[in-house]
Amino acid sequence: MAPHRPFPLLATMTSGTTGPAKTIIRTQASWIASFGVNQRTFGITSADCYAILGQITHSVALYAVLEAAHIGARLALLAGMSPRSQAQMIRRLRPTILYATPAQLRLLCLSGAVCPSLRRLVFGGGLVTAEDLGRFGSVFPGAQLTQFYGAAETSFVAWTDKNTPPGSVGRAYPGVDLRTEPDGAITVRSPYEFAGHDPLALDIQPRTDRLSTGEYGFLDEDGNLFINGRRDRMVTIADRNVFLDQVEAIITSLPGVRHCAVFAEPDALRGKHLVAAVEGAWSDDHMVECRVRLGPLVAPRKVHEIGRFPVTSSGKPDLSAVRSRIAGG
Repeated sequence: MAPHRPFPLLATMTSGTTGPAKTIIRTQASWIASFGVNQRTFGITSADCYAILGQITHSVALYAVLEAAHIGARLALLAGMSPRSQAQMIRRLRPTILYATPAQLRLLCLSGAVCPSLRRLVFGGGLVTAEDLGRFGSVFPGAQLTQFYGAAETSFVAWTDKNTPPGSVGRAYPGVDLRTEPDGAITVRSPYEFAGHDPLALDIQPRTDRLSTGEYGFLDEDGNLFINGRRDRMVTIADRNVFLDQVEAIITSLPGVRHCAVFAEPDALRGKHLVAAVEGAWSDDHMVECRVRLGPLVAPRKVHEIGRFPVTSSGKPDLSAVRSRIAGG
């Protein structure tokens, strides 16, 4: 007789931003617990309506669908539509809750629509600049904005509120033990963590160790988390550790730049040098600003304008596809 599974399970996928998507196995209870936290914090009732922009094969959209179903709220599934059509449907259906990635929201902002019915915008899974927050607030003037930090493996780790300082992803989500290790690695212990990667495993047991998010950062004295970047996107340039995520944040904050992806190339003298791809306008003035803010060694040696950024099915920038475009000229 096969061993009995210790608890009901569900499977979702990672975003596949930097490589192939992975299957994530978690207990149903791990998400149900956070449904209650969000319902209480946001005051969600069965009278609310959720709008979902992404495919439910990935975690942010799937989470939102299941949360709405658990609460009994209505659902507007808008995946597969153009951003302009999504904006039209949002104005027509008047949802009150929206879960999305920053990339999805940027595309929605380009439609020029204003969607006043929304009262809560919940977003995460990518870089967010101060300019982004201003645009999101303009499109959804009646919404309270909540940025979250987390991953498919961890679910929610931190989230923002009206007191969050600029540049921070907020304080620990309720029930999460969040810390940064001496080397800056971000680790958590949480009731919302995943159970494993193997959907066929019959011996899945609850985790007891601390789980690394794979990123580095620091906590200020009030417990606000600041992200430096991902472990697999840190490179050394002239004996200096550089986080590509931070470089992307600075470039994306420049006027007219909507998306940016930065990559490291071999350099005989410095170990590595950087190249970048951008969606939006790029000029000599932008390059001068990069050199001022990043320094001449870290500023990208070359910047490619590639038009509309390719995205994964979860709505995040597809870095592998961007790099292929650069390689193809």
